[in-house]
Amino acid sequence: MMQLVCRMEGMISRLAEGADKNVKEKNNNCPIPDNNTTTMNFQSKKISLVILGVTAILCSRTLFFFFNDTEGPNLLIVGGLAVAIYLLAFAAYVFVPSKKQGLKKLSIAVCIQILSVIGLYFCMK
Repeated sequence: MMQLVCRMEGMISRLAEGADKNVKEKNNNCPIPDNNTTTMNFQSKKISLVILGVTAILCSRTLFFFFNDTEGPNLLIVGGLAVAIYLLAFAAYVFVPSKKQGLKKLSIAVCIQILSVIGLYFCMK
């Protein structure tokens, strides 16, 4: 709604500038930019975090699949390990240097998840 109001104010000010060349007003009250780049980056980050969450659950479930347990893995333990793996990967994803962007940043975080699960497997076996 705010974006629509800001765009309408921008159009009205442009019309006023075109009708009267002496009036030069700019719309500085609009917090949302006209281009869609900020929204695209947010959506990309959101998808990346969902991918990290799914891979954390898959890695946790895979770790407990390889243990020889007759009862099978406990859902609470798998969920707790998935949260721990996700937090580790999230920290890596956030604190990776800004030179790495997009897919490189995501692949680094996923590799950290996989390597941490492999390390845990060999430590627990």
